[in-house]
Amino acid sequence: MATSKLFDLVLMACGSSVHRQSDSSRSVAMQDLDHQLKDLGFDKEKKEDGSCKYFLFPGDSNKVFWTQITVTPVGDSWQVTYARSENQVGLWKMYSVVTKIEVHVINKVNNLIVEITEQKSRTPGFLRRLCN
Repeated sequence: MATSKLFDLVLMACGSSVHRQSDSSRSVAMQDLDHQLKDLGFDKEKKEDGSCKYFLFPGDSNKVFWTQITVTPVGDSWQVTYARSENQVGLWKMYSVVTKIEVHVINKVNNLIVEITEQKSRTPGFLRRLCN
């Protein structure tokens, strides 16, 4: 809270016309995002420190390209992590190995929902389906 007031004082001293988003409008935006992510099938996980993450496991690697999507609020932005796991046969047993990871940082809720919807609908190519 003290850093927030300090930031506002610095902006006023510099004569900046930048306005910070109020805590109440930020919480309304987070509640709206919470509902939108739950509509897409995400599960919310709250940690002991009060932070939260949203997880989605869209399905089997033969049917969907991304096998895990994670959304983490970071300040006024969101970090979206896409991961693809595939089964690989070892000498004695089968392993689930992460073969691809992408991390995106998005600033607008609308862009976040559109991107997640697009990435969620991606399917693996013919050779990936055949080999996995």
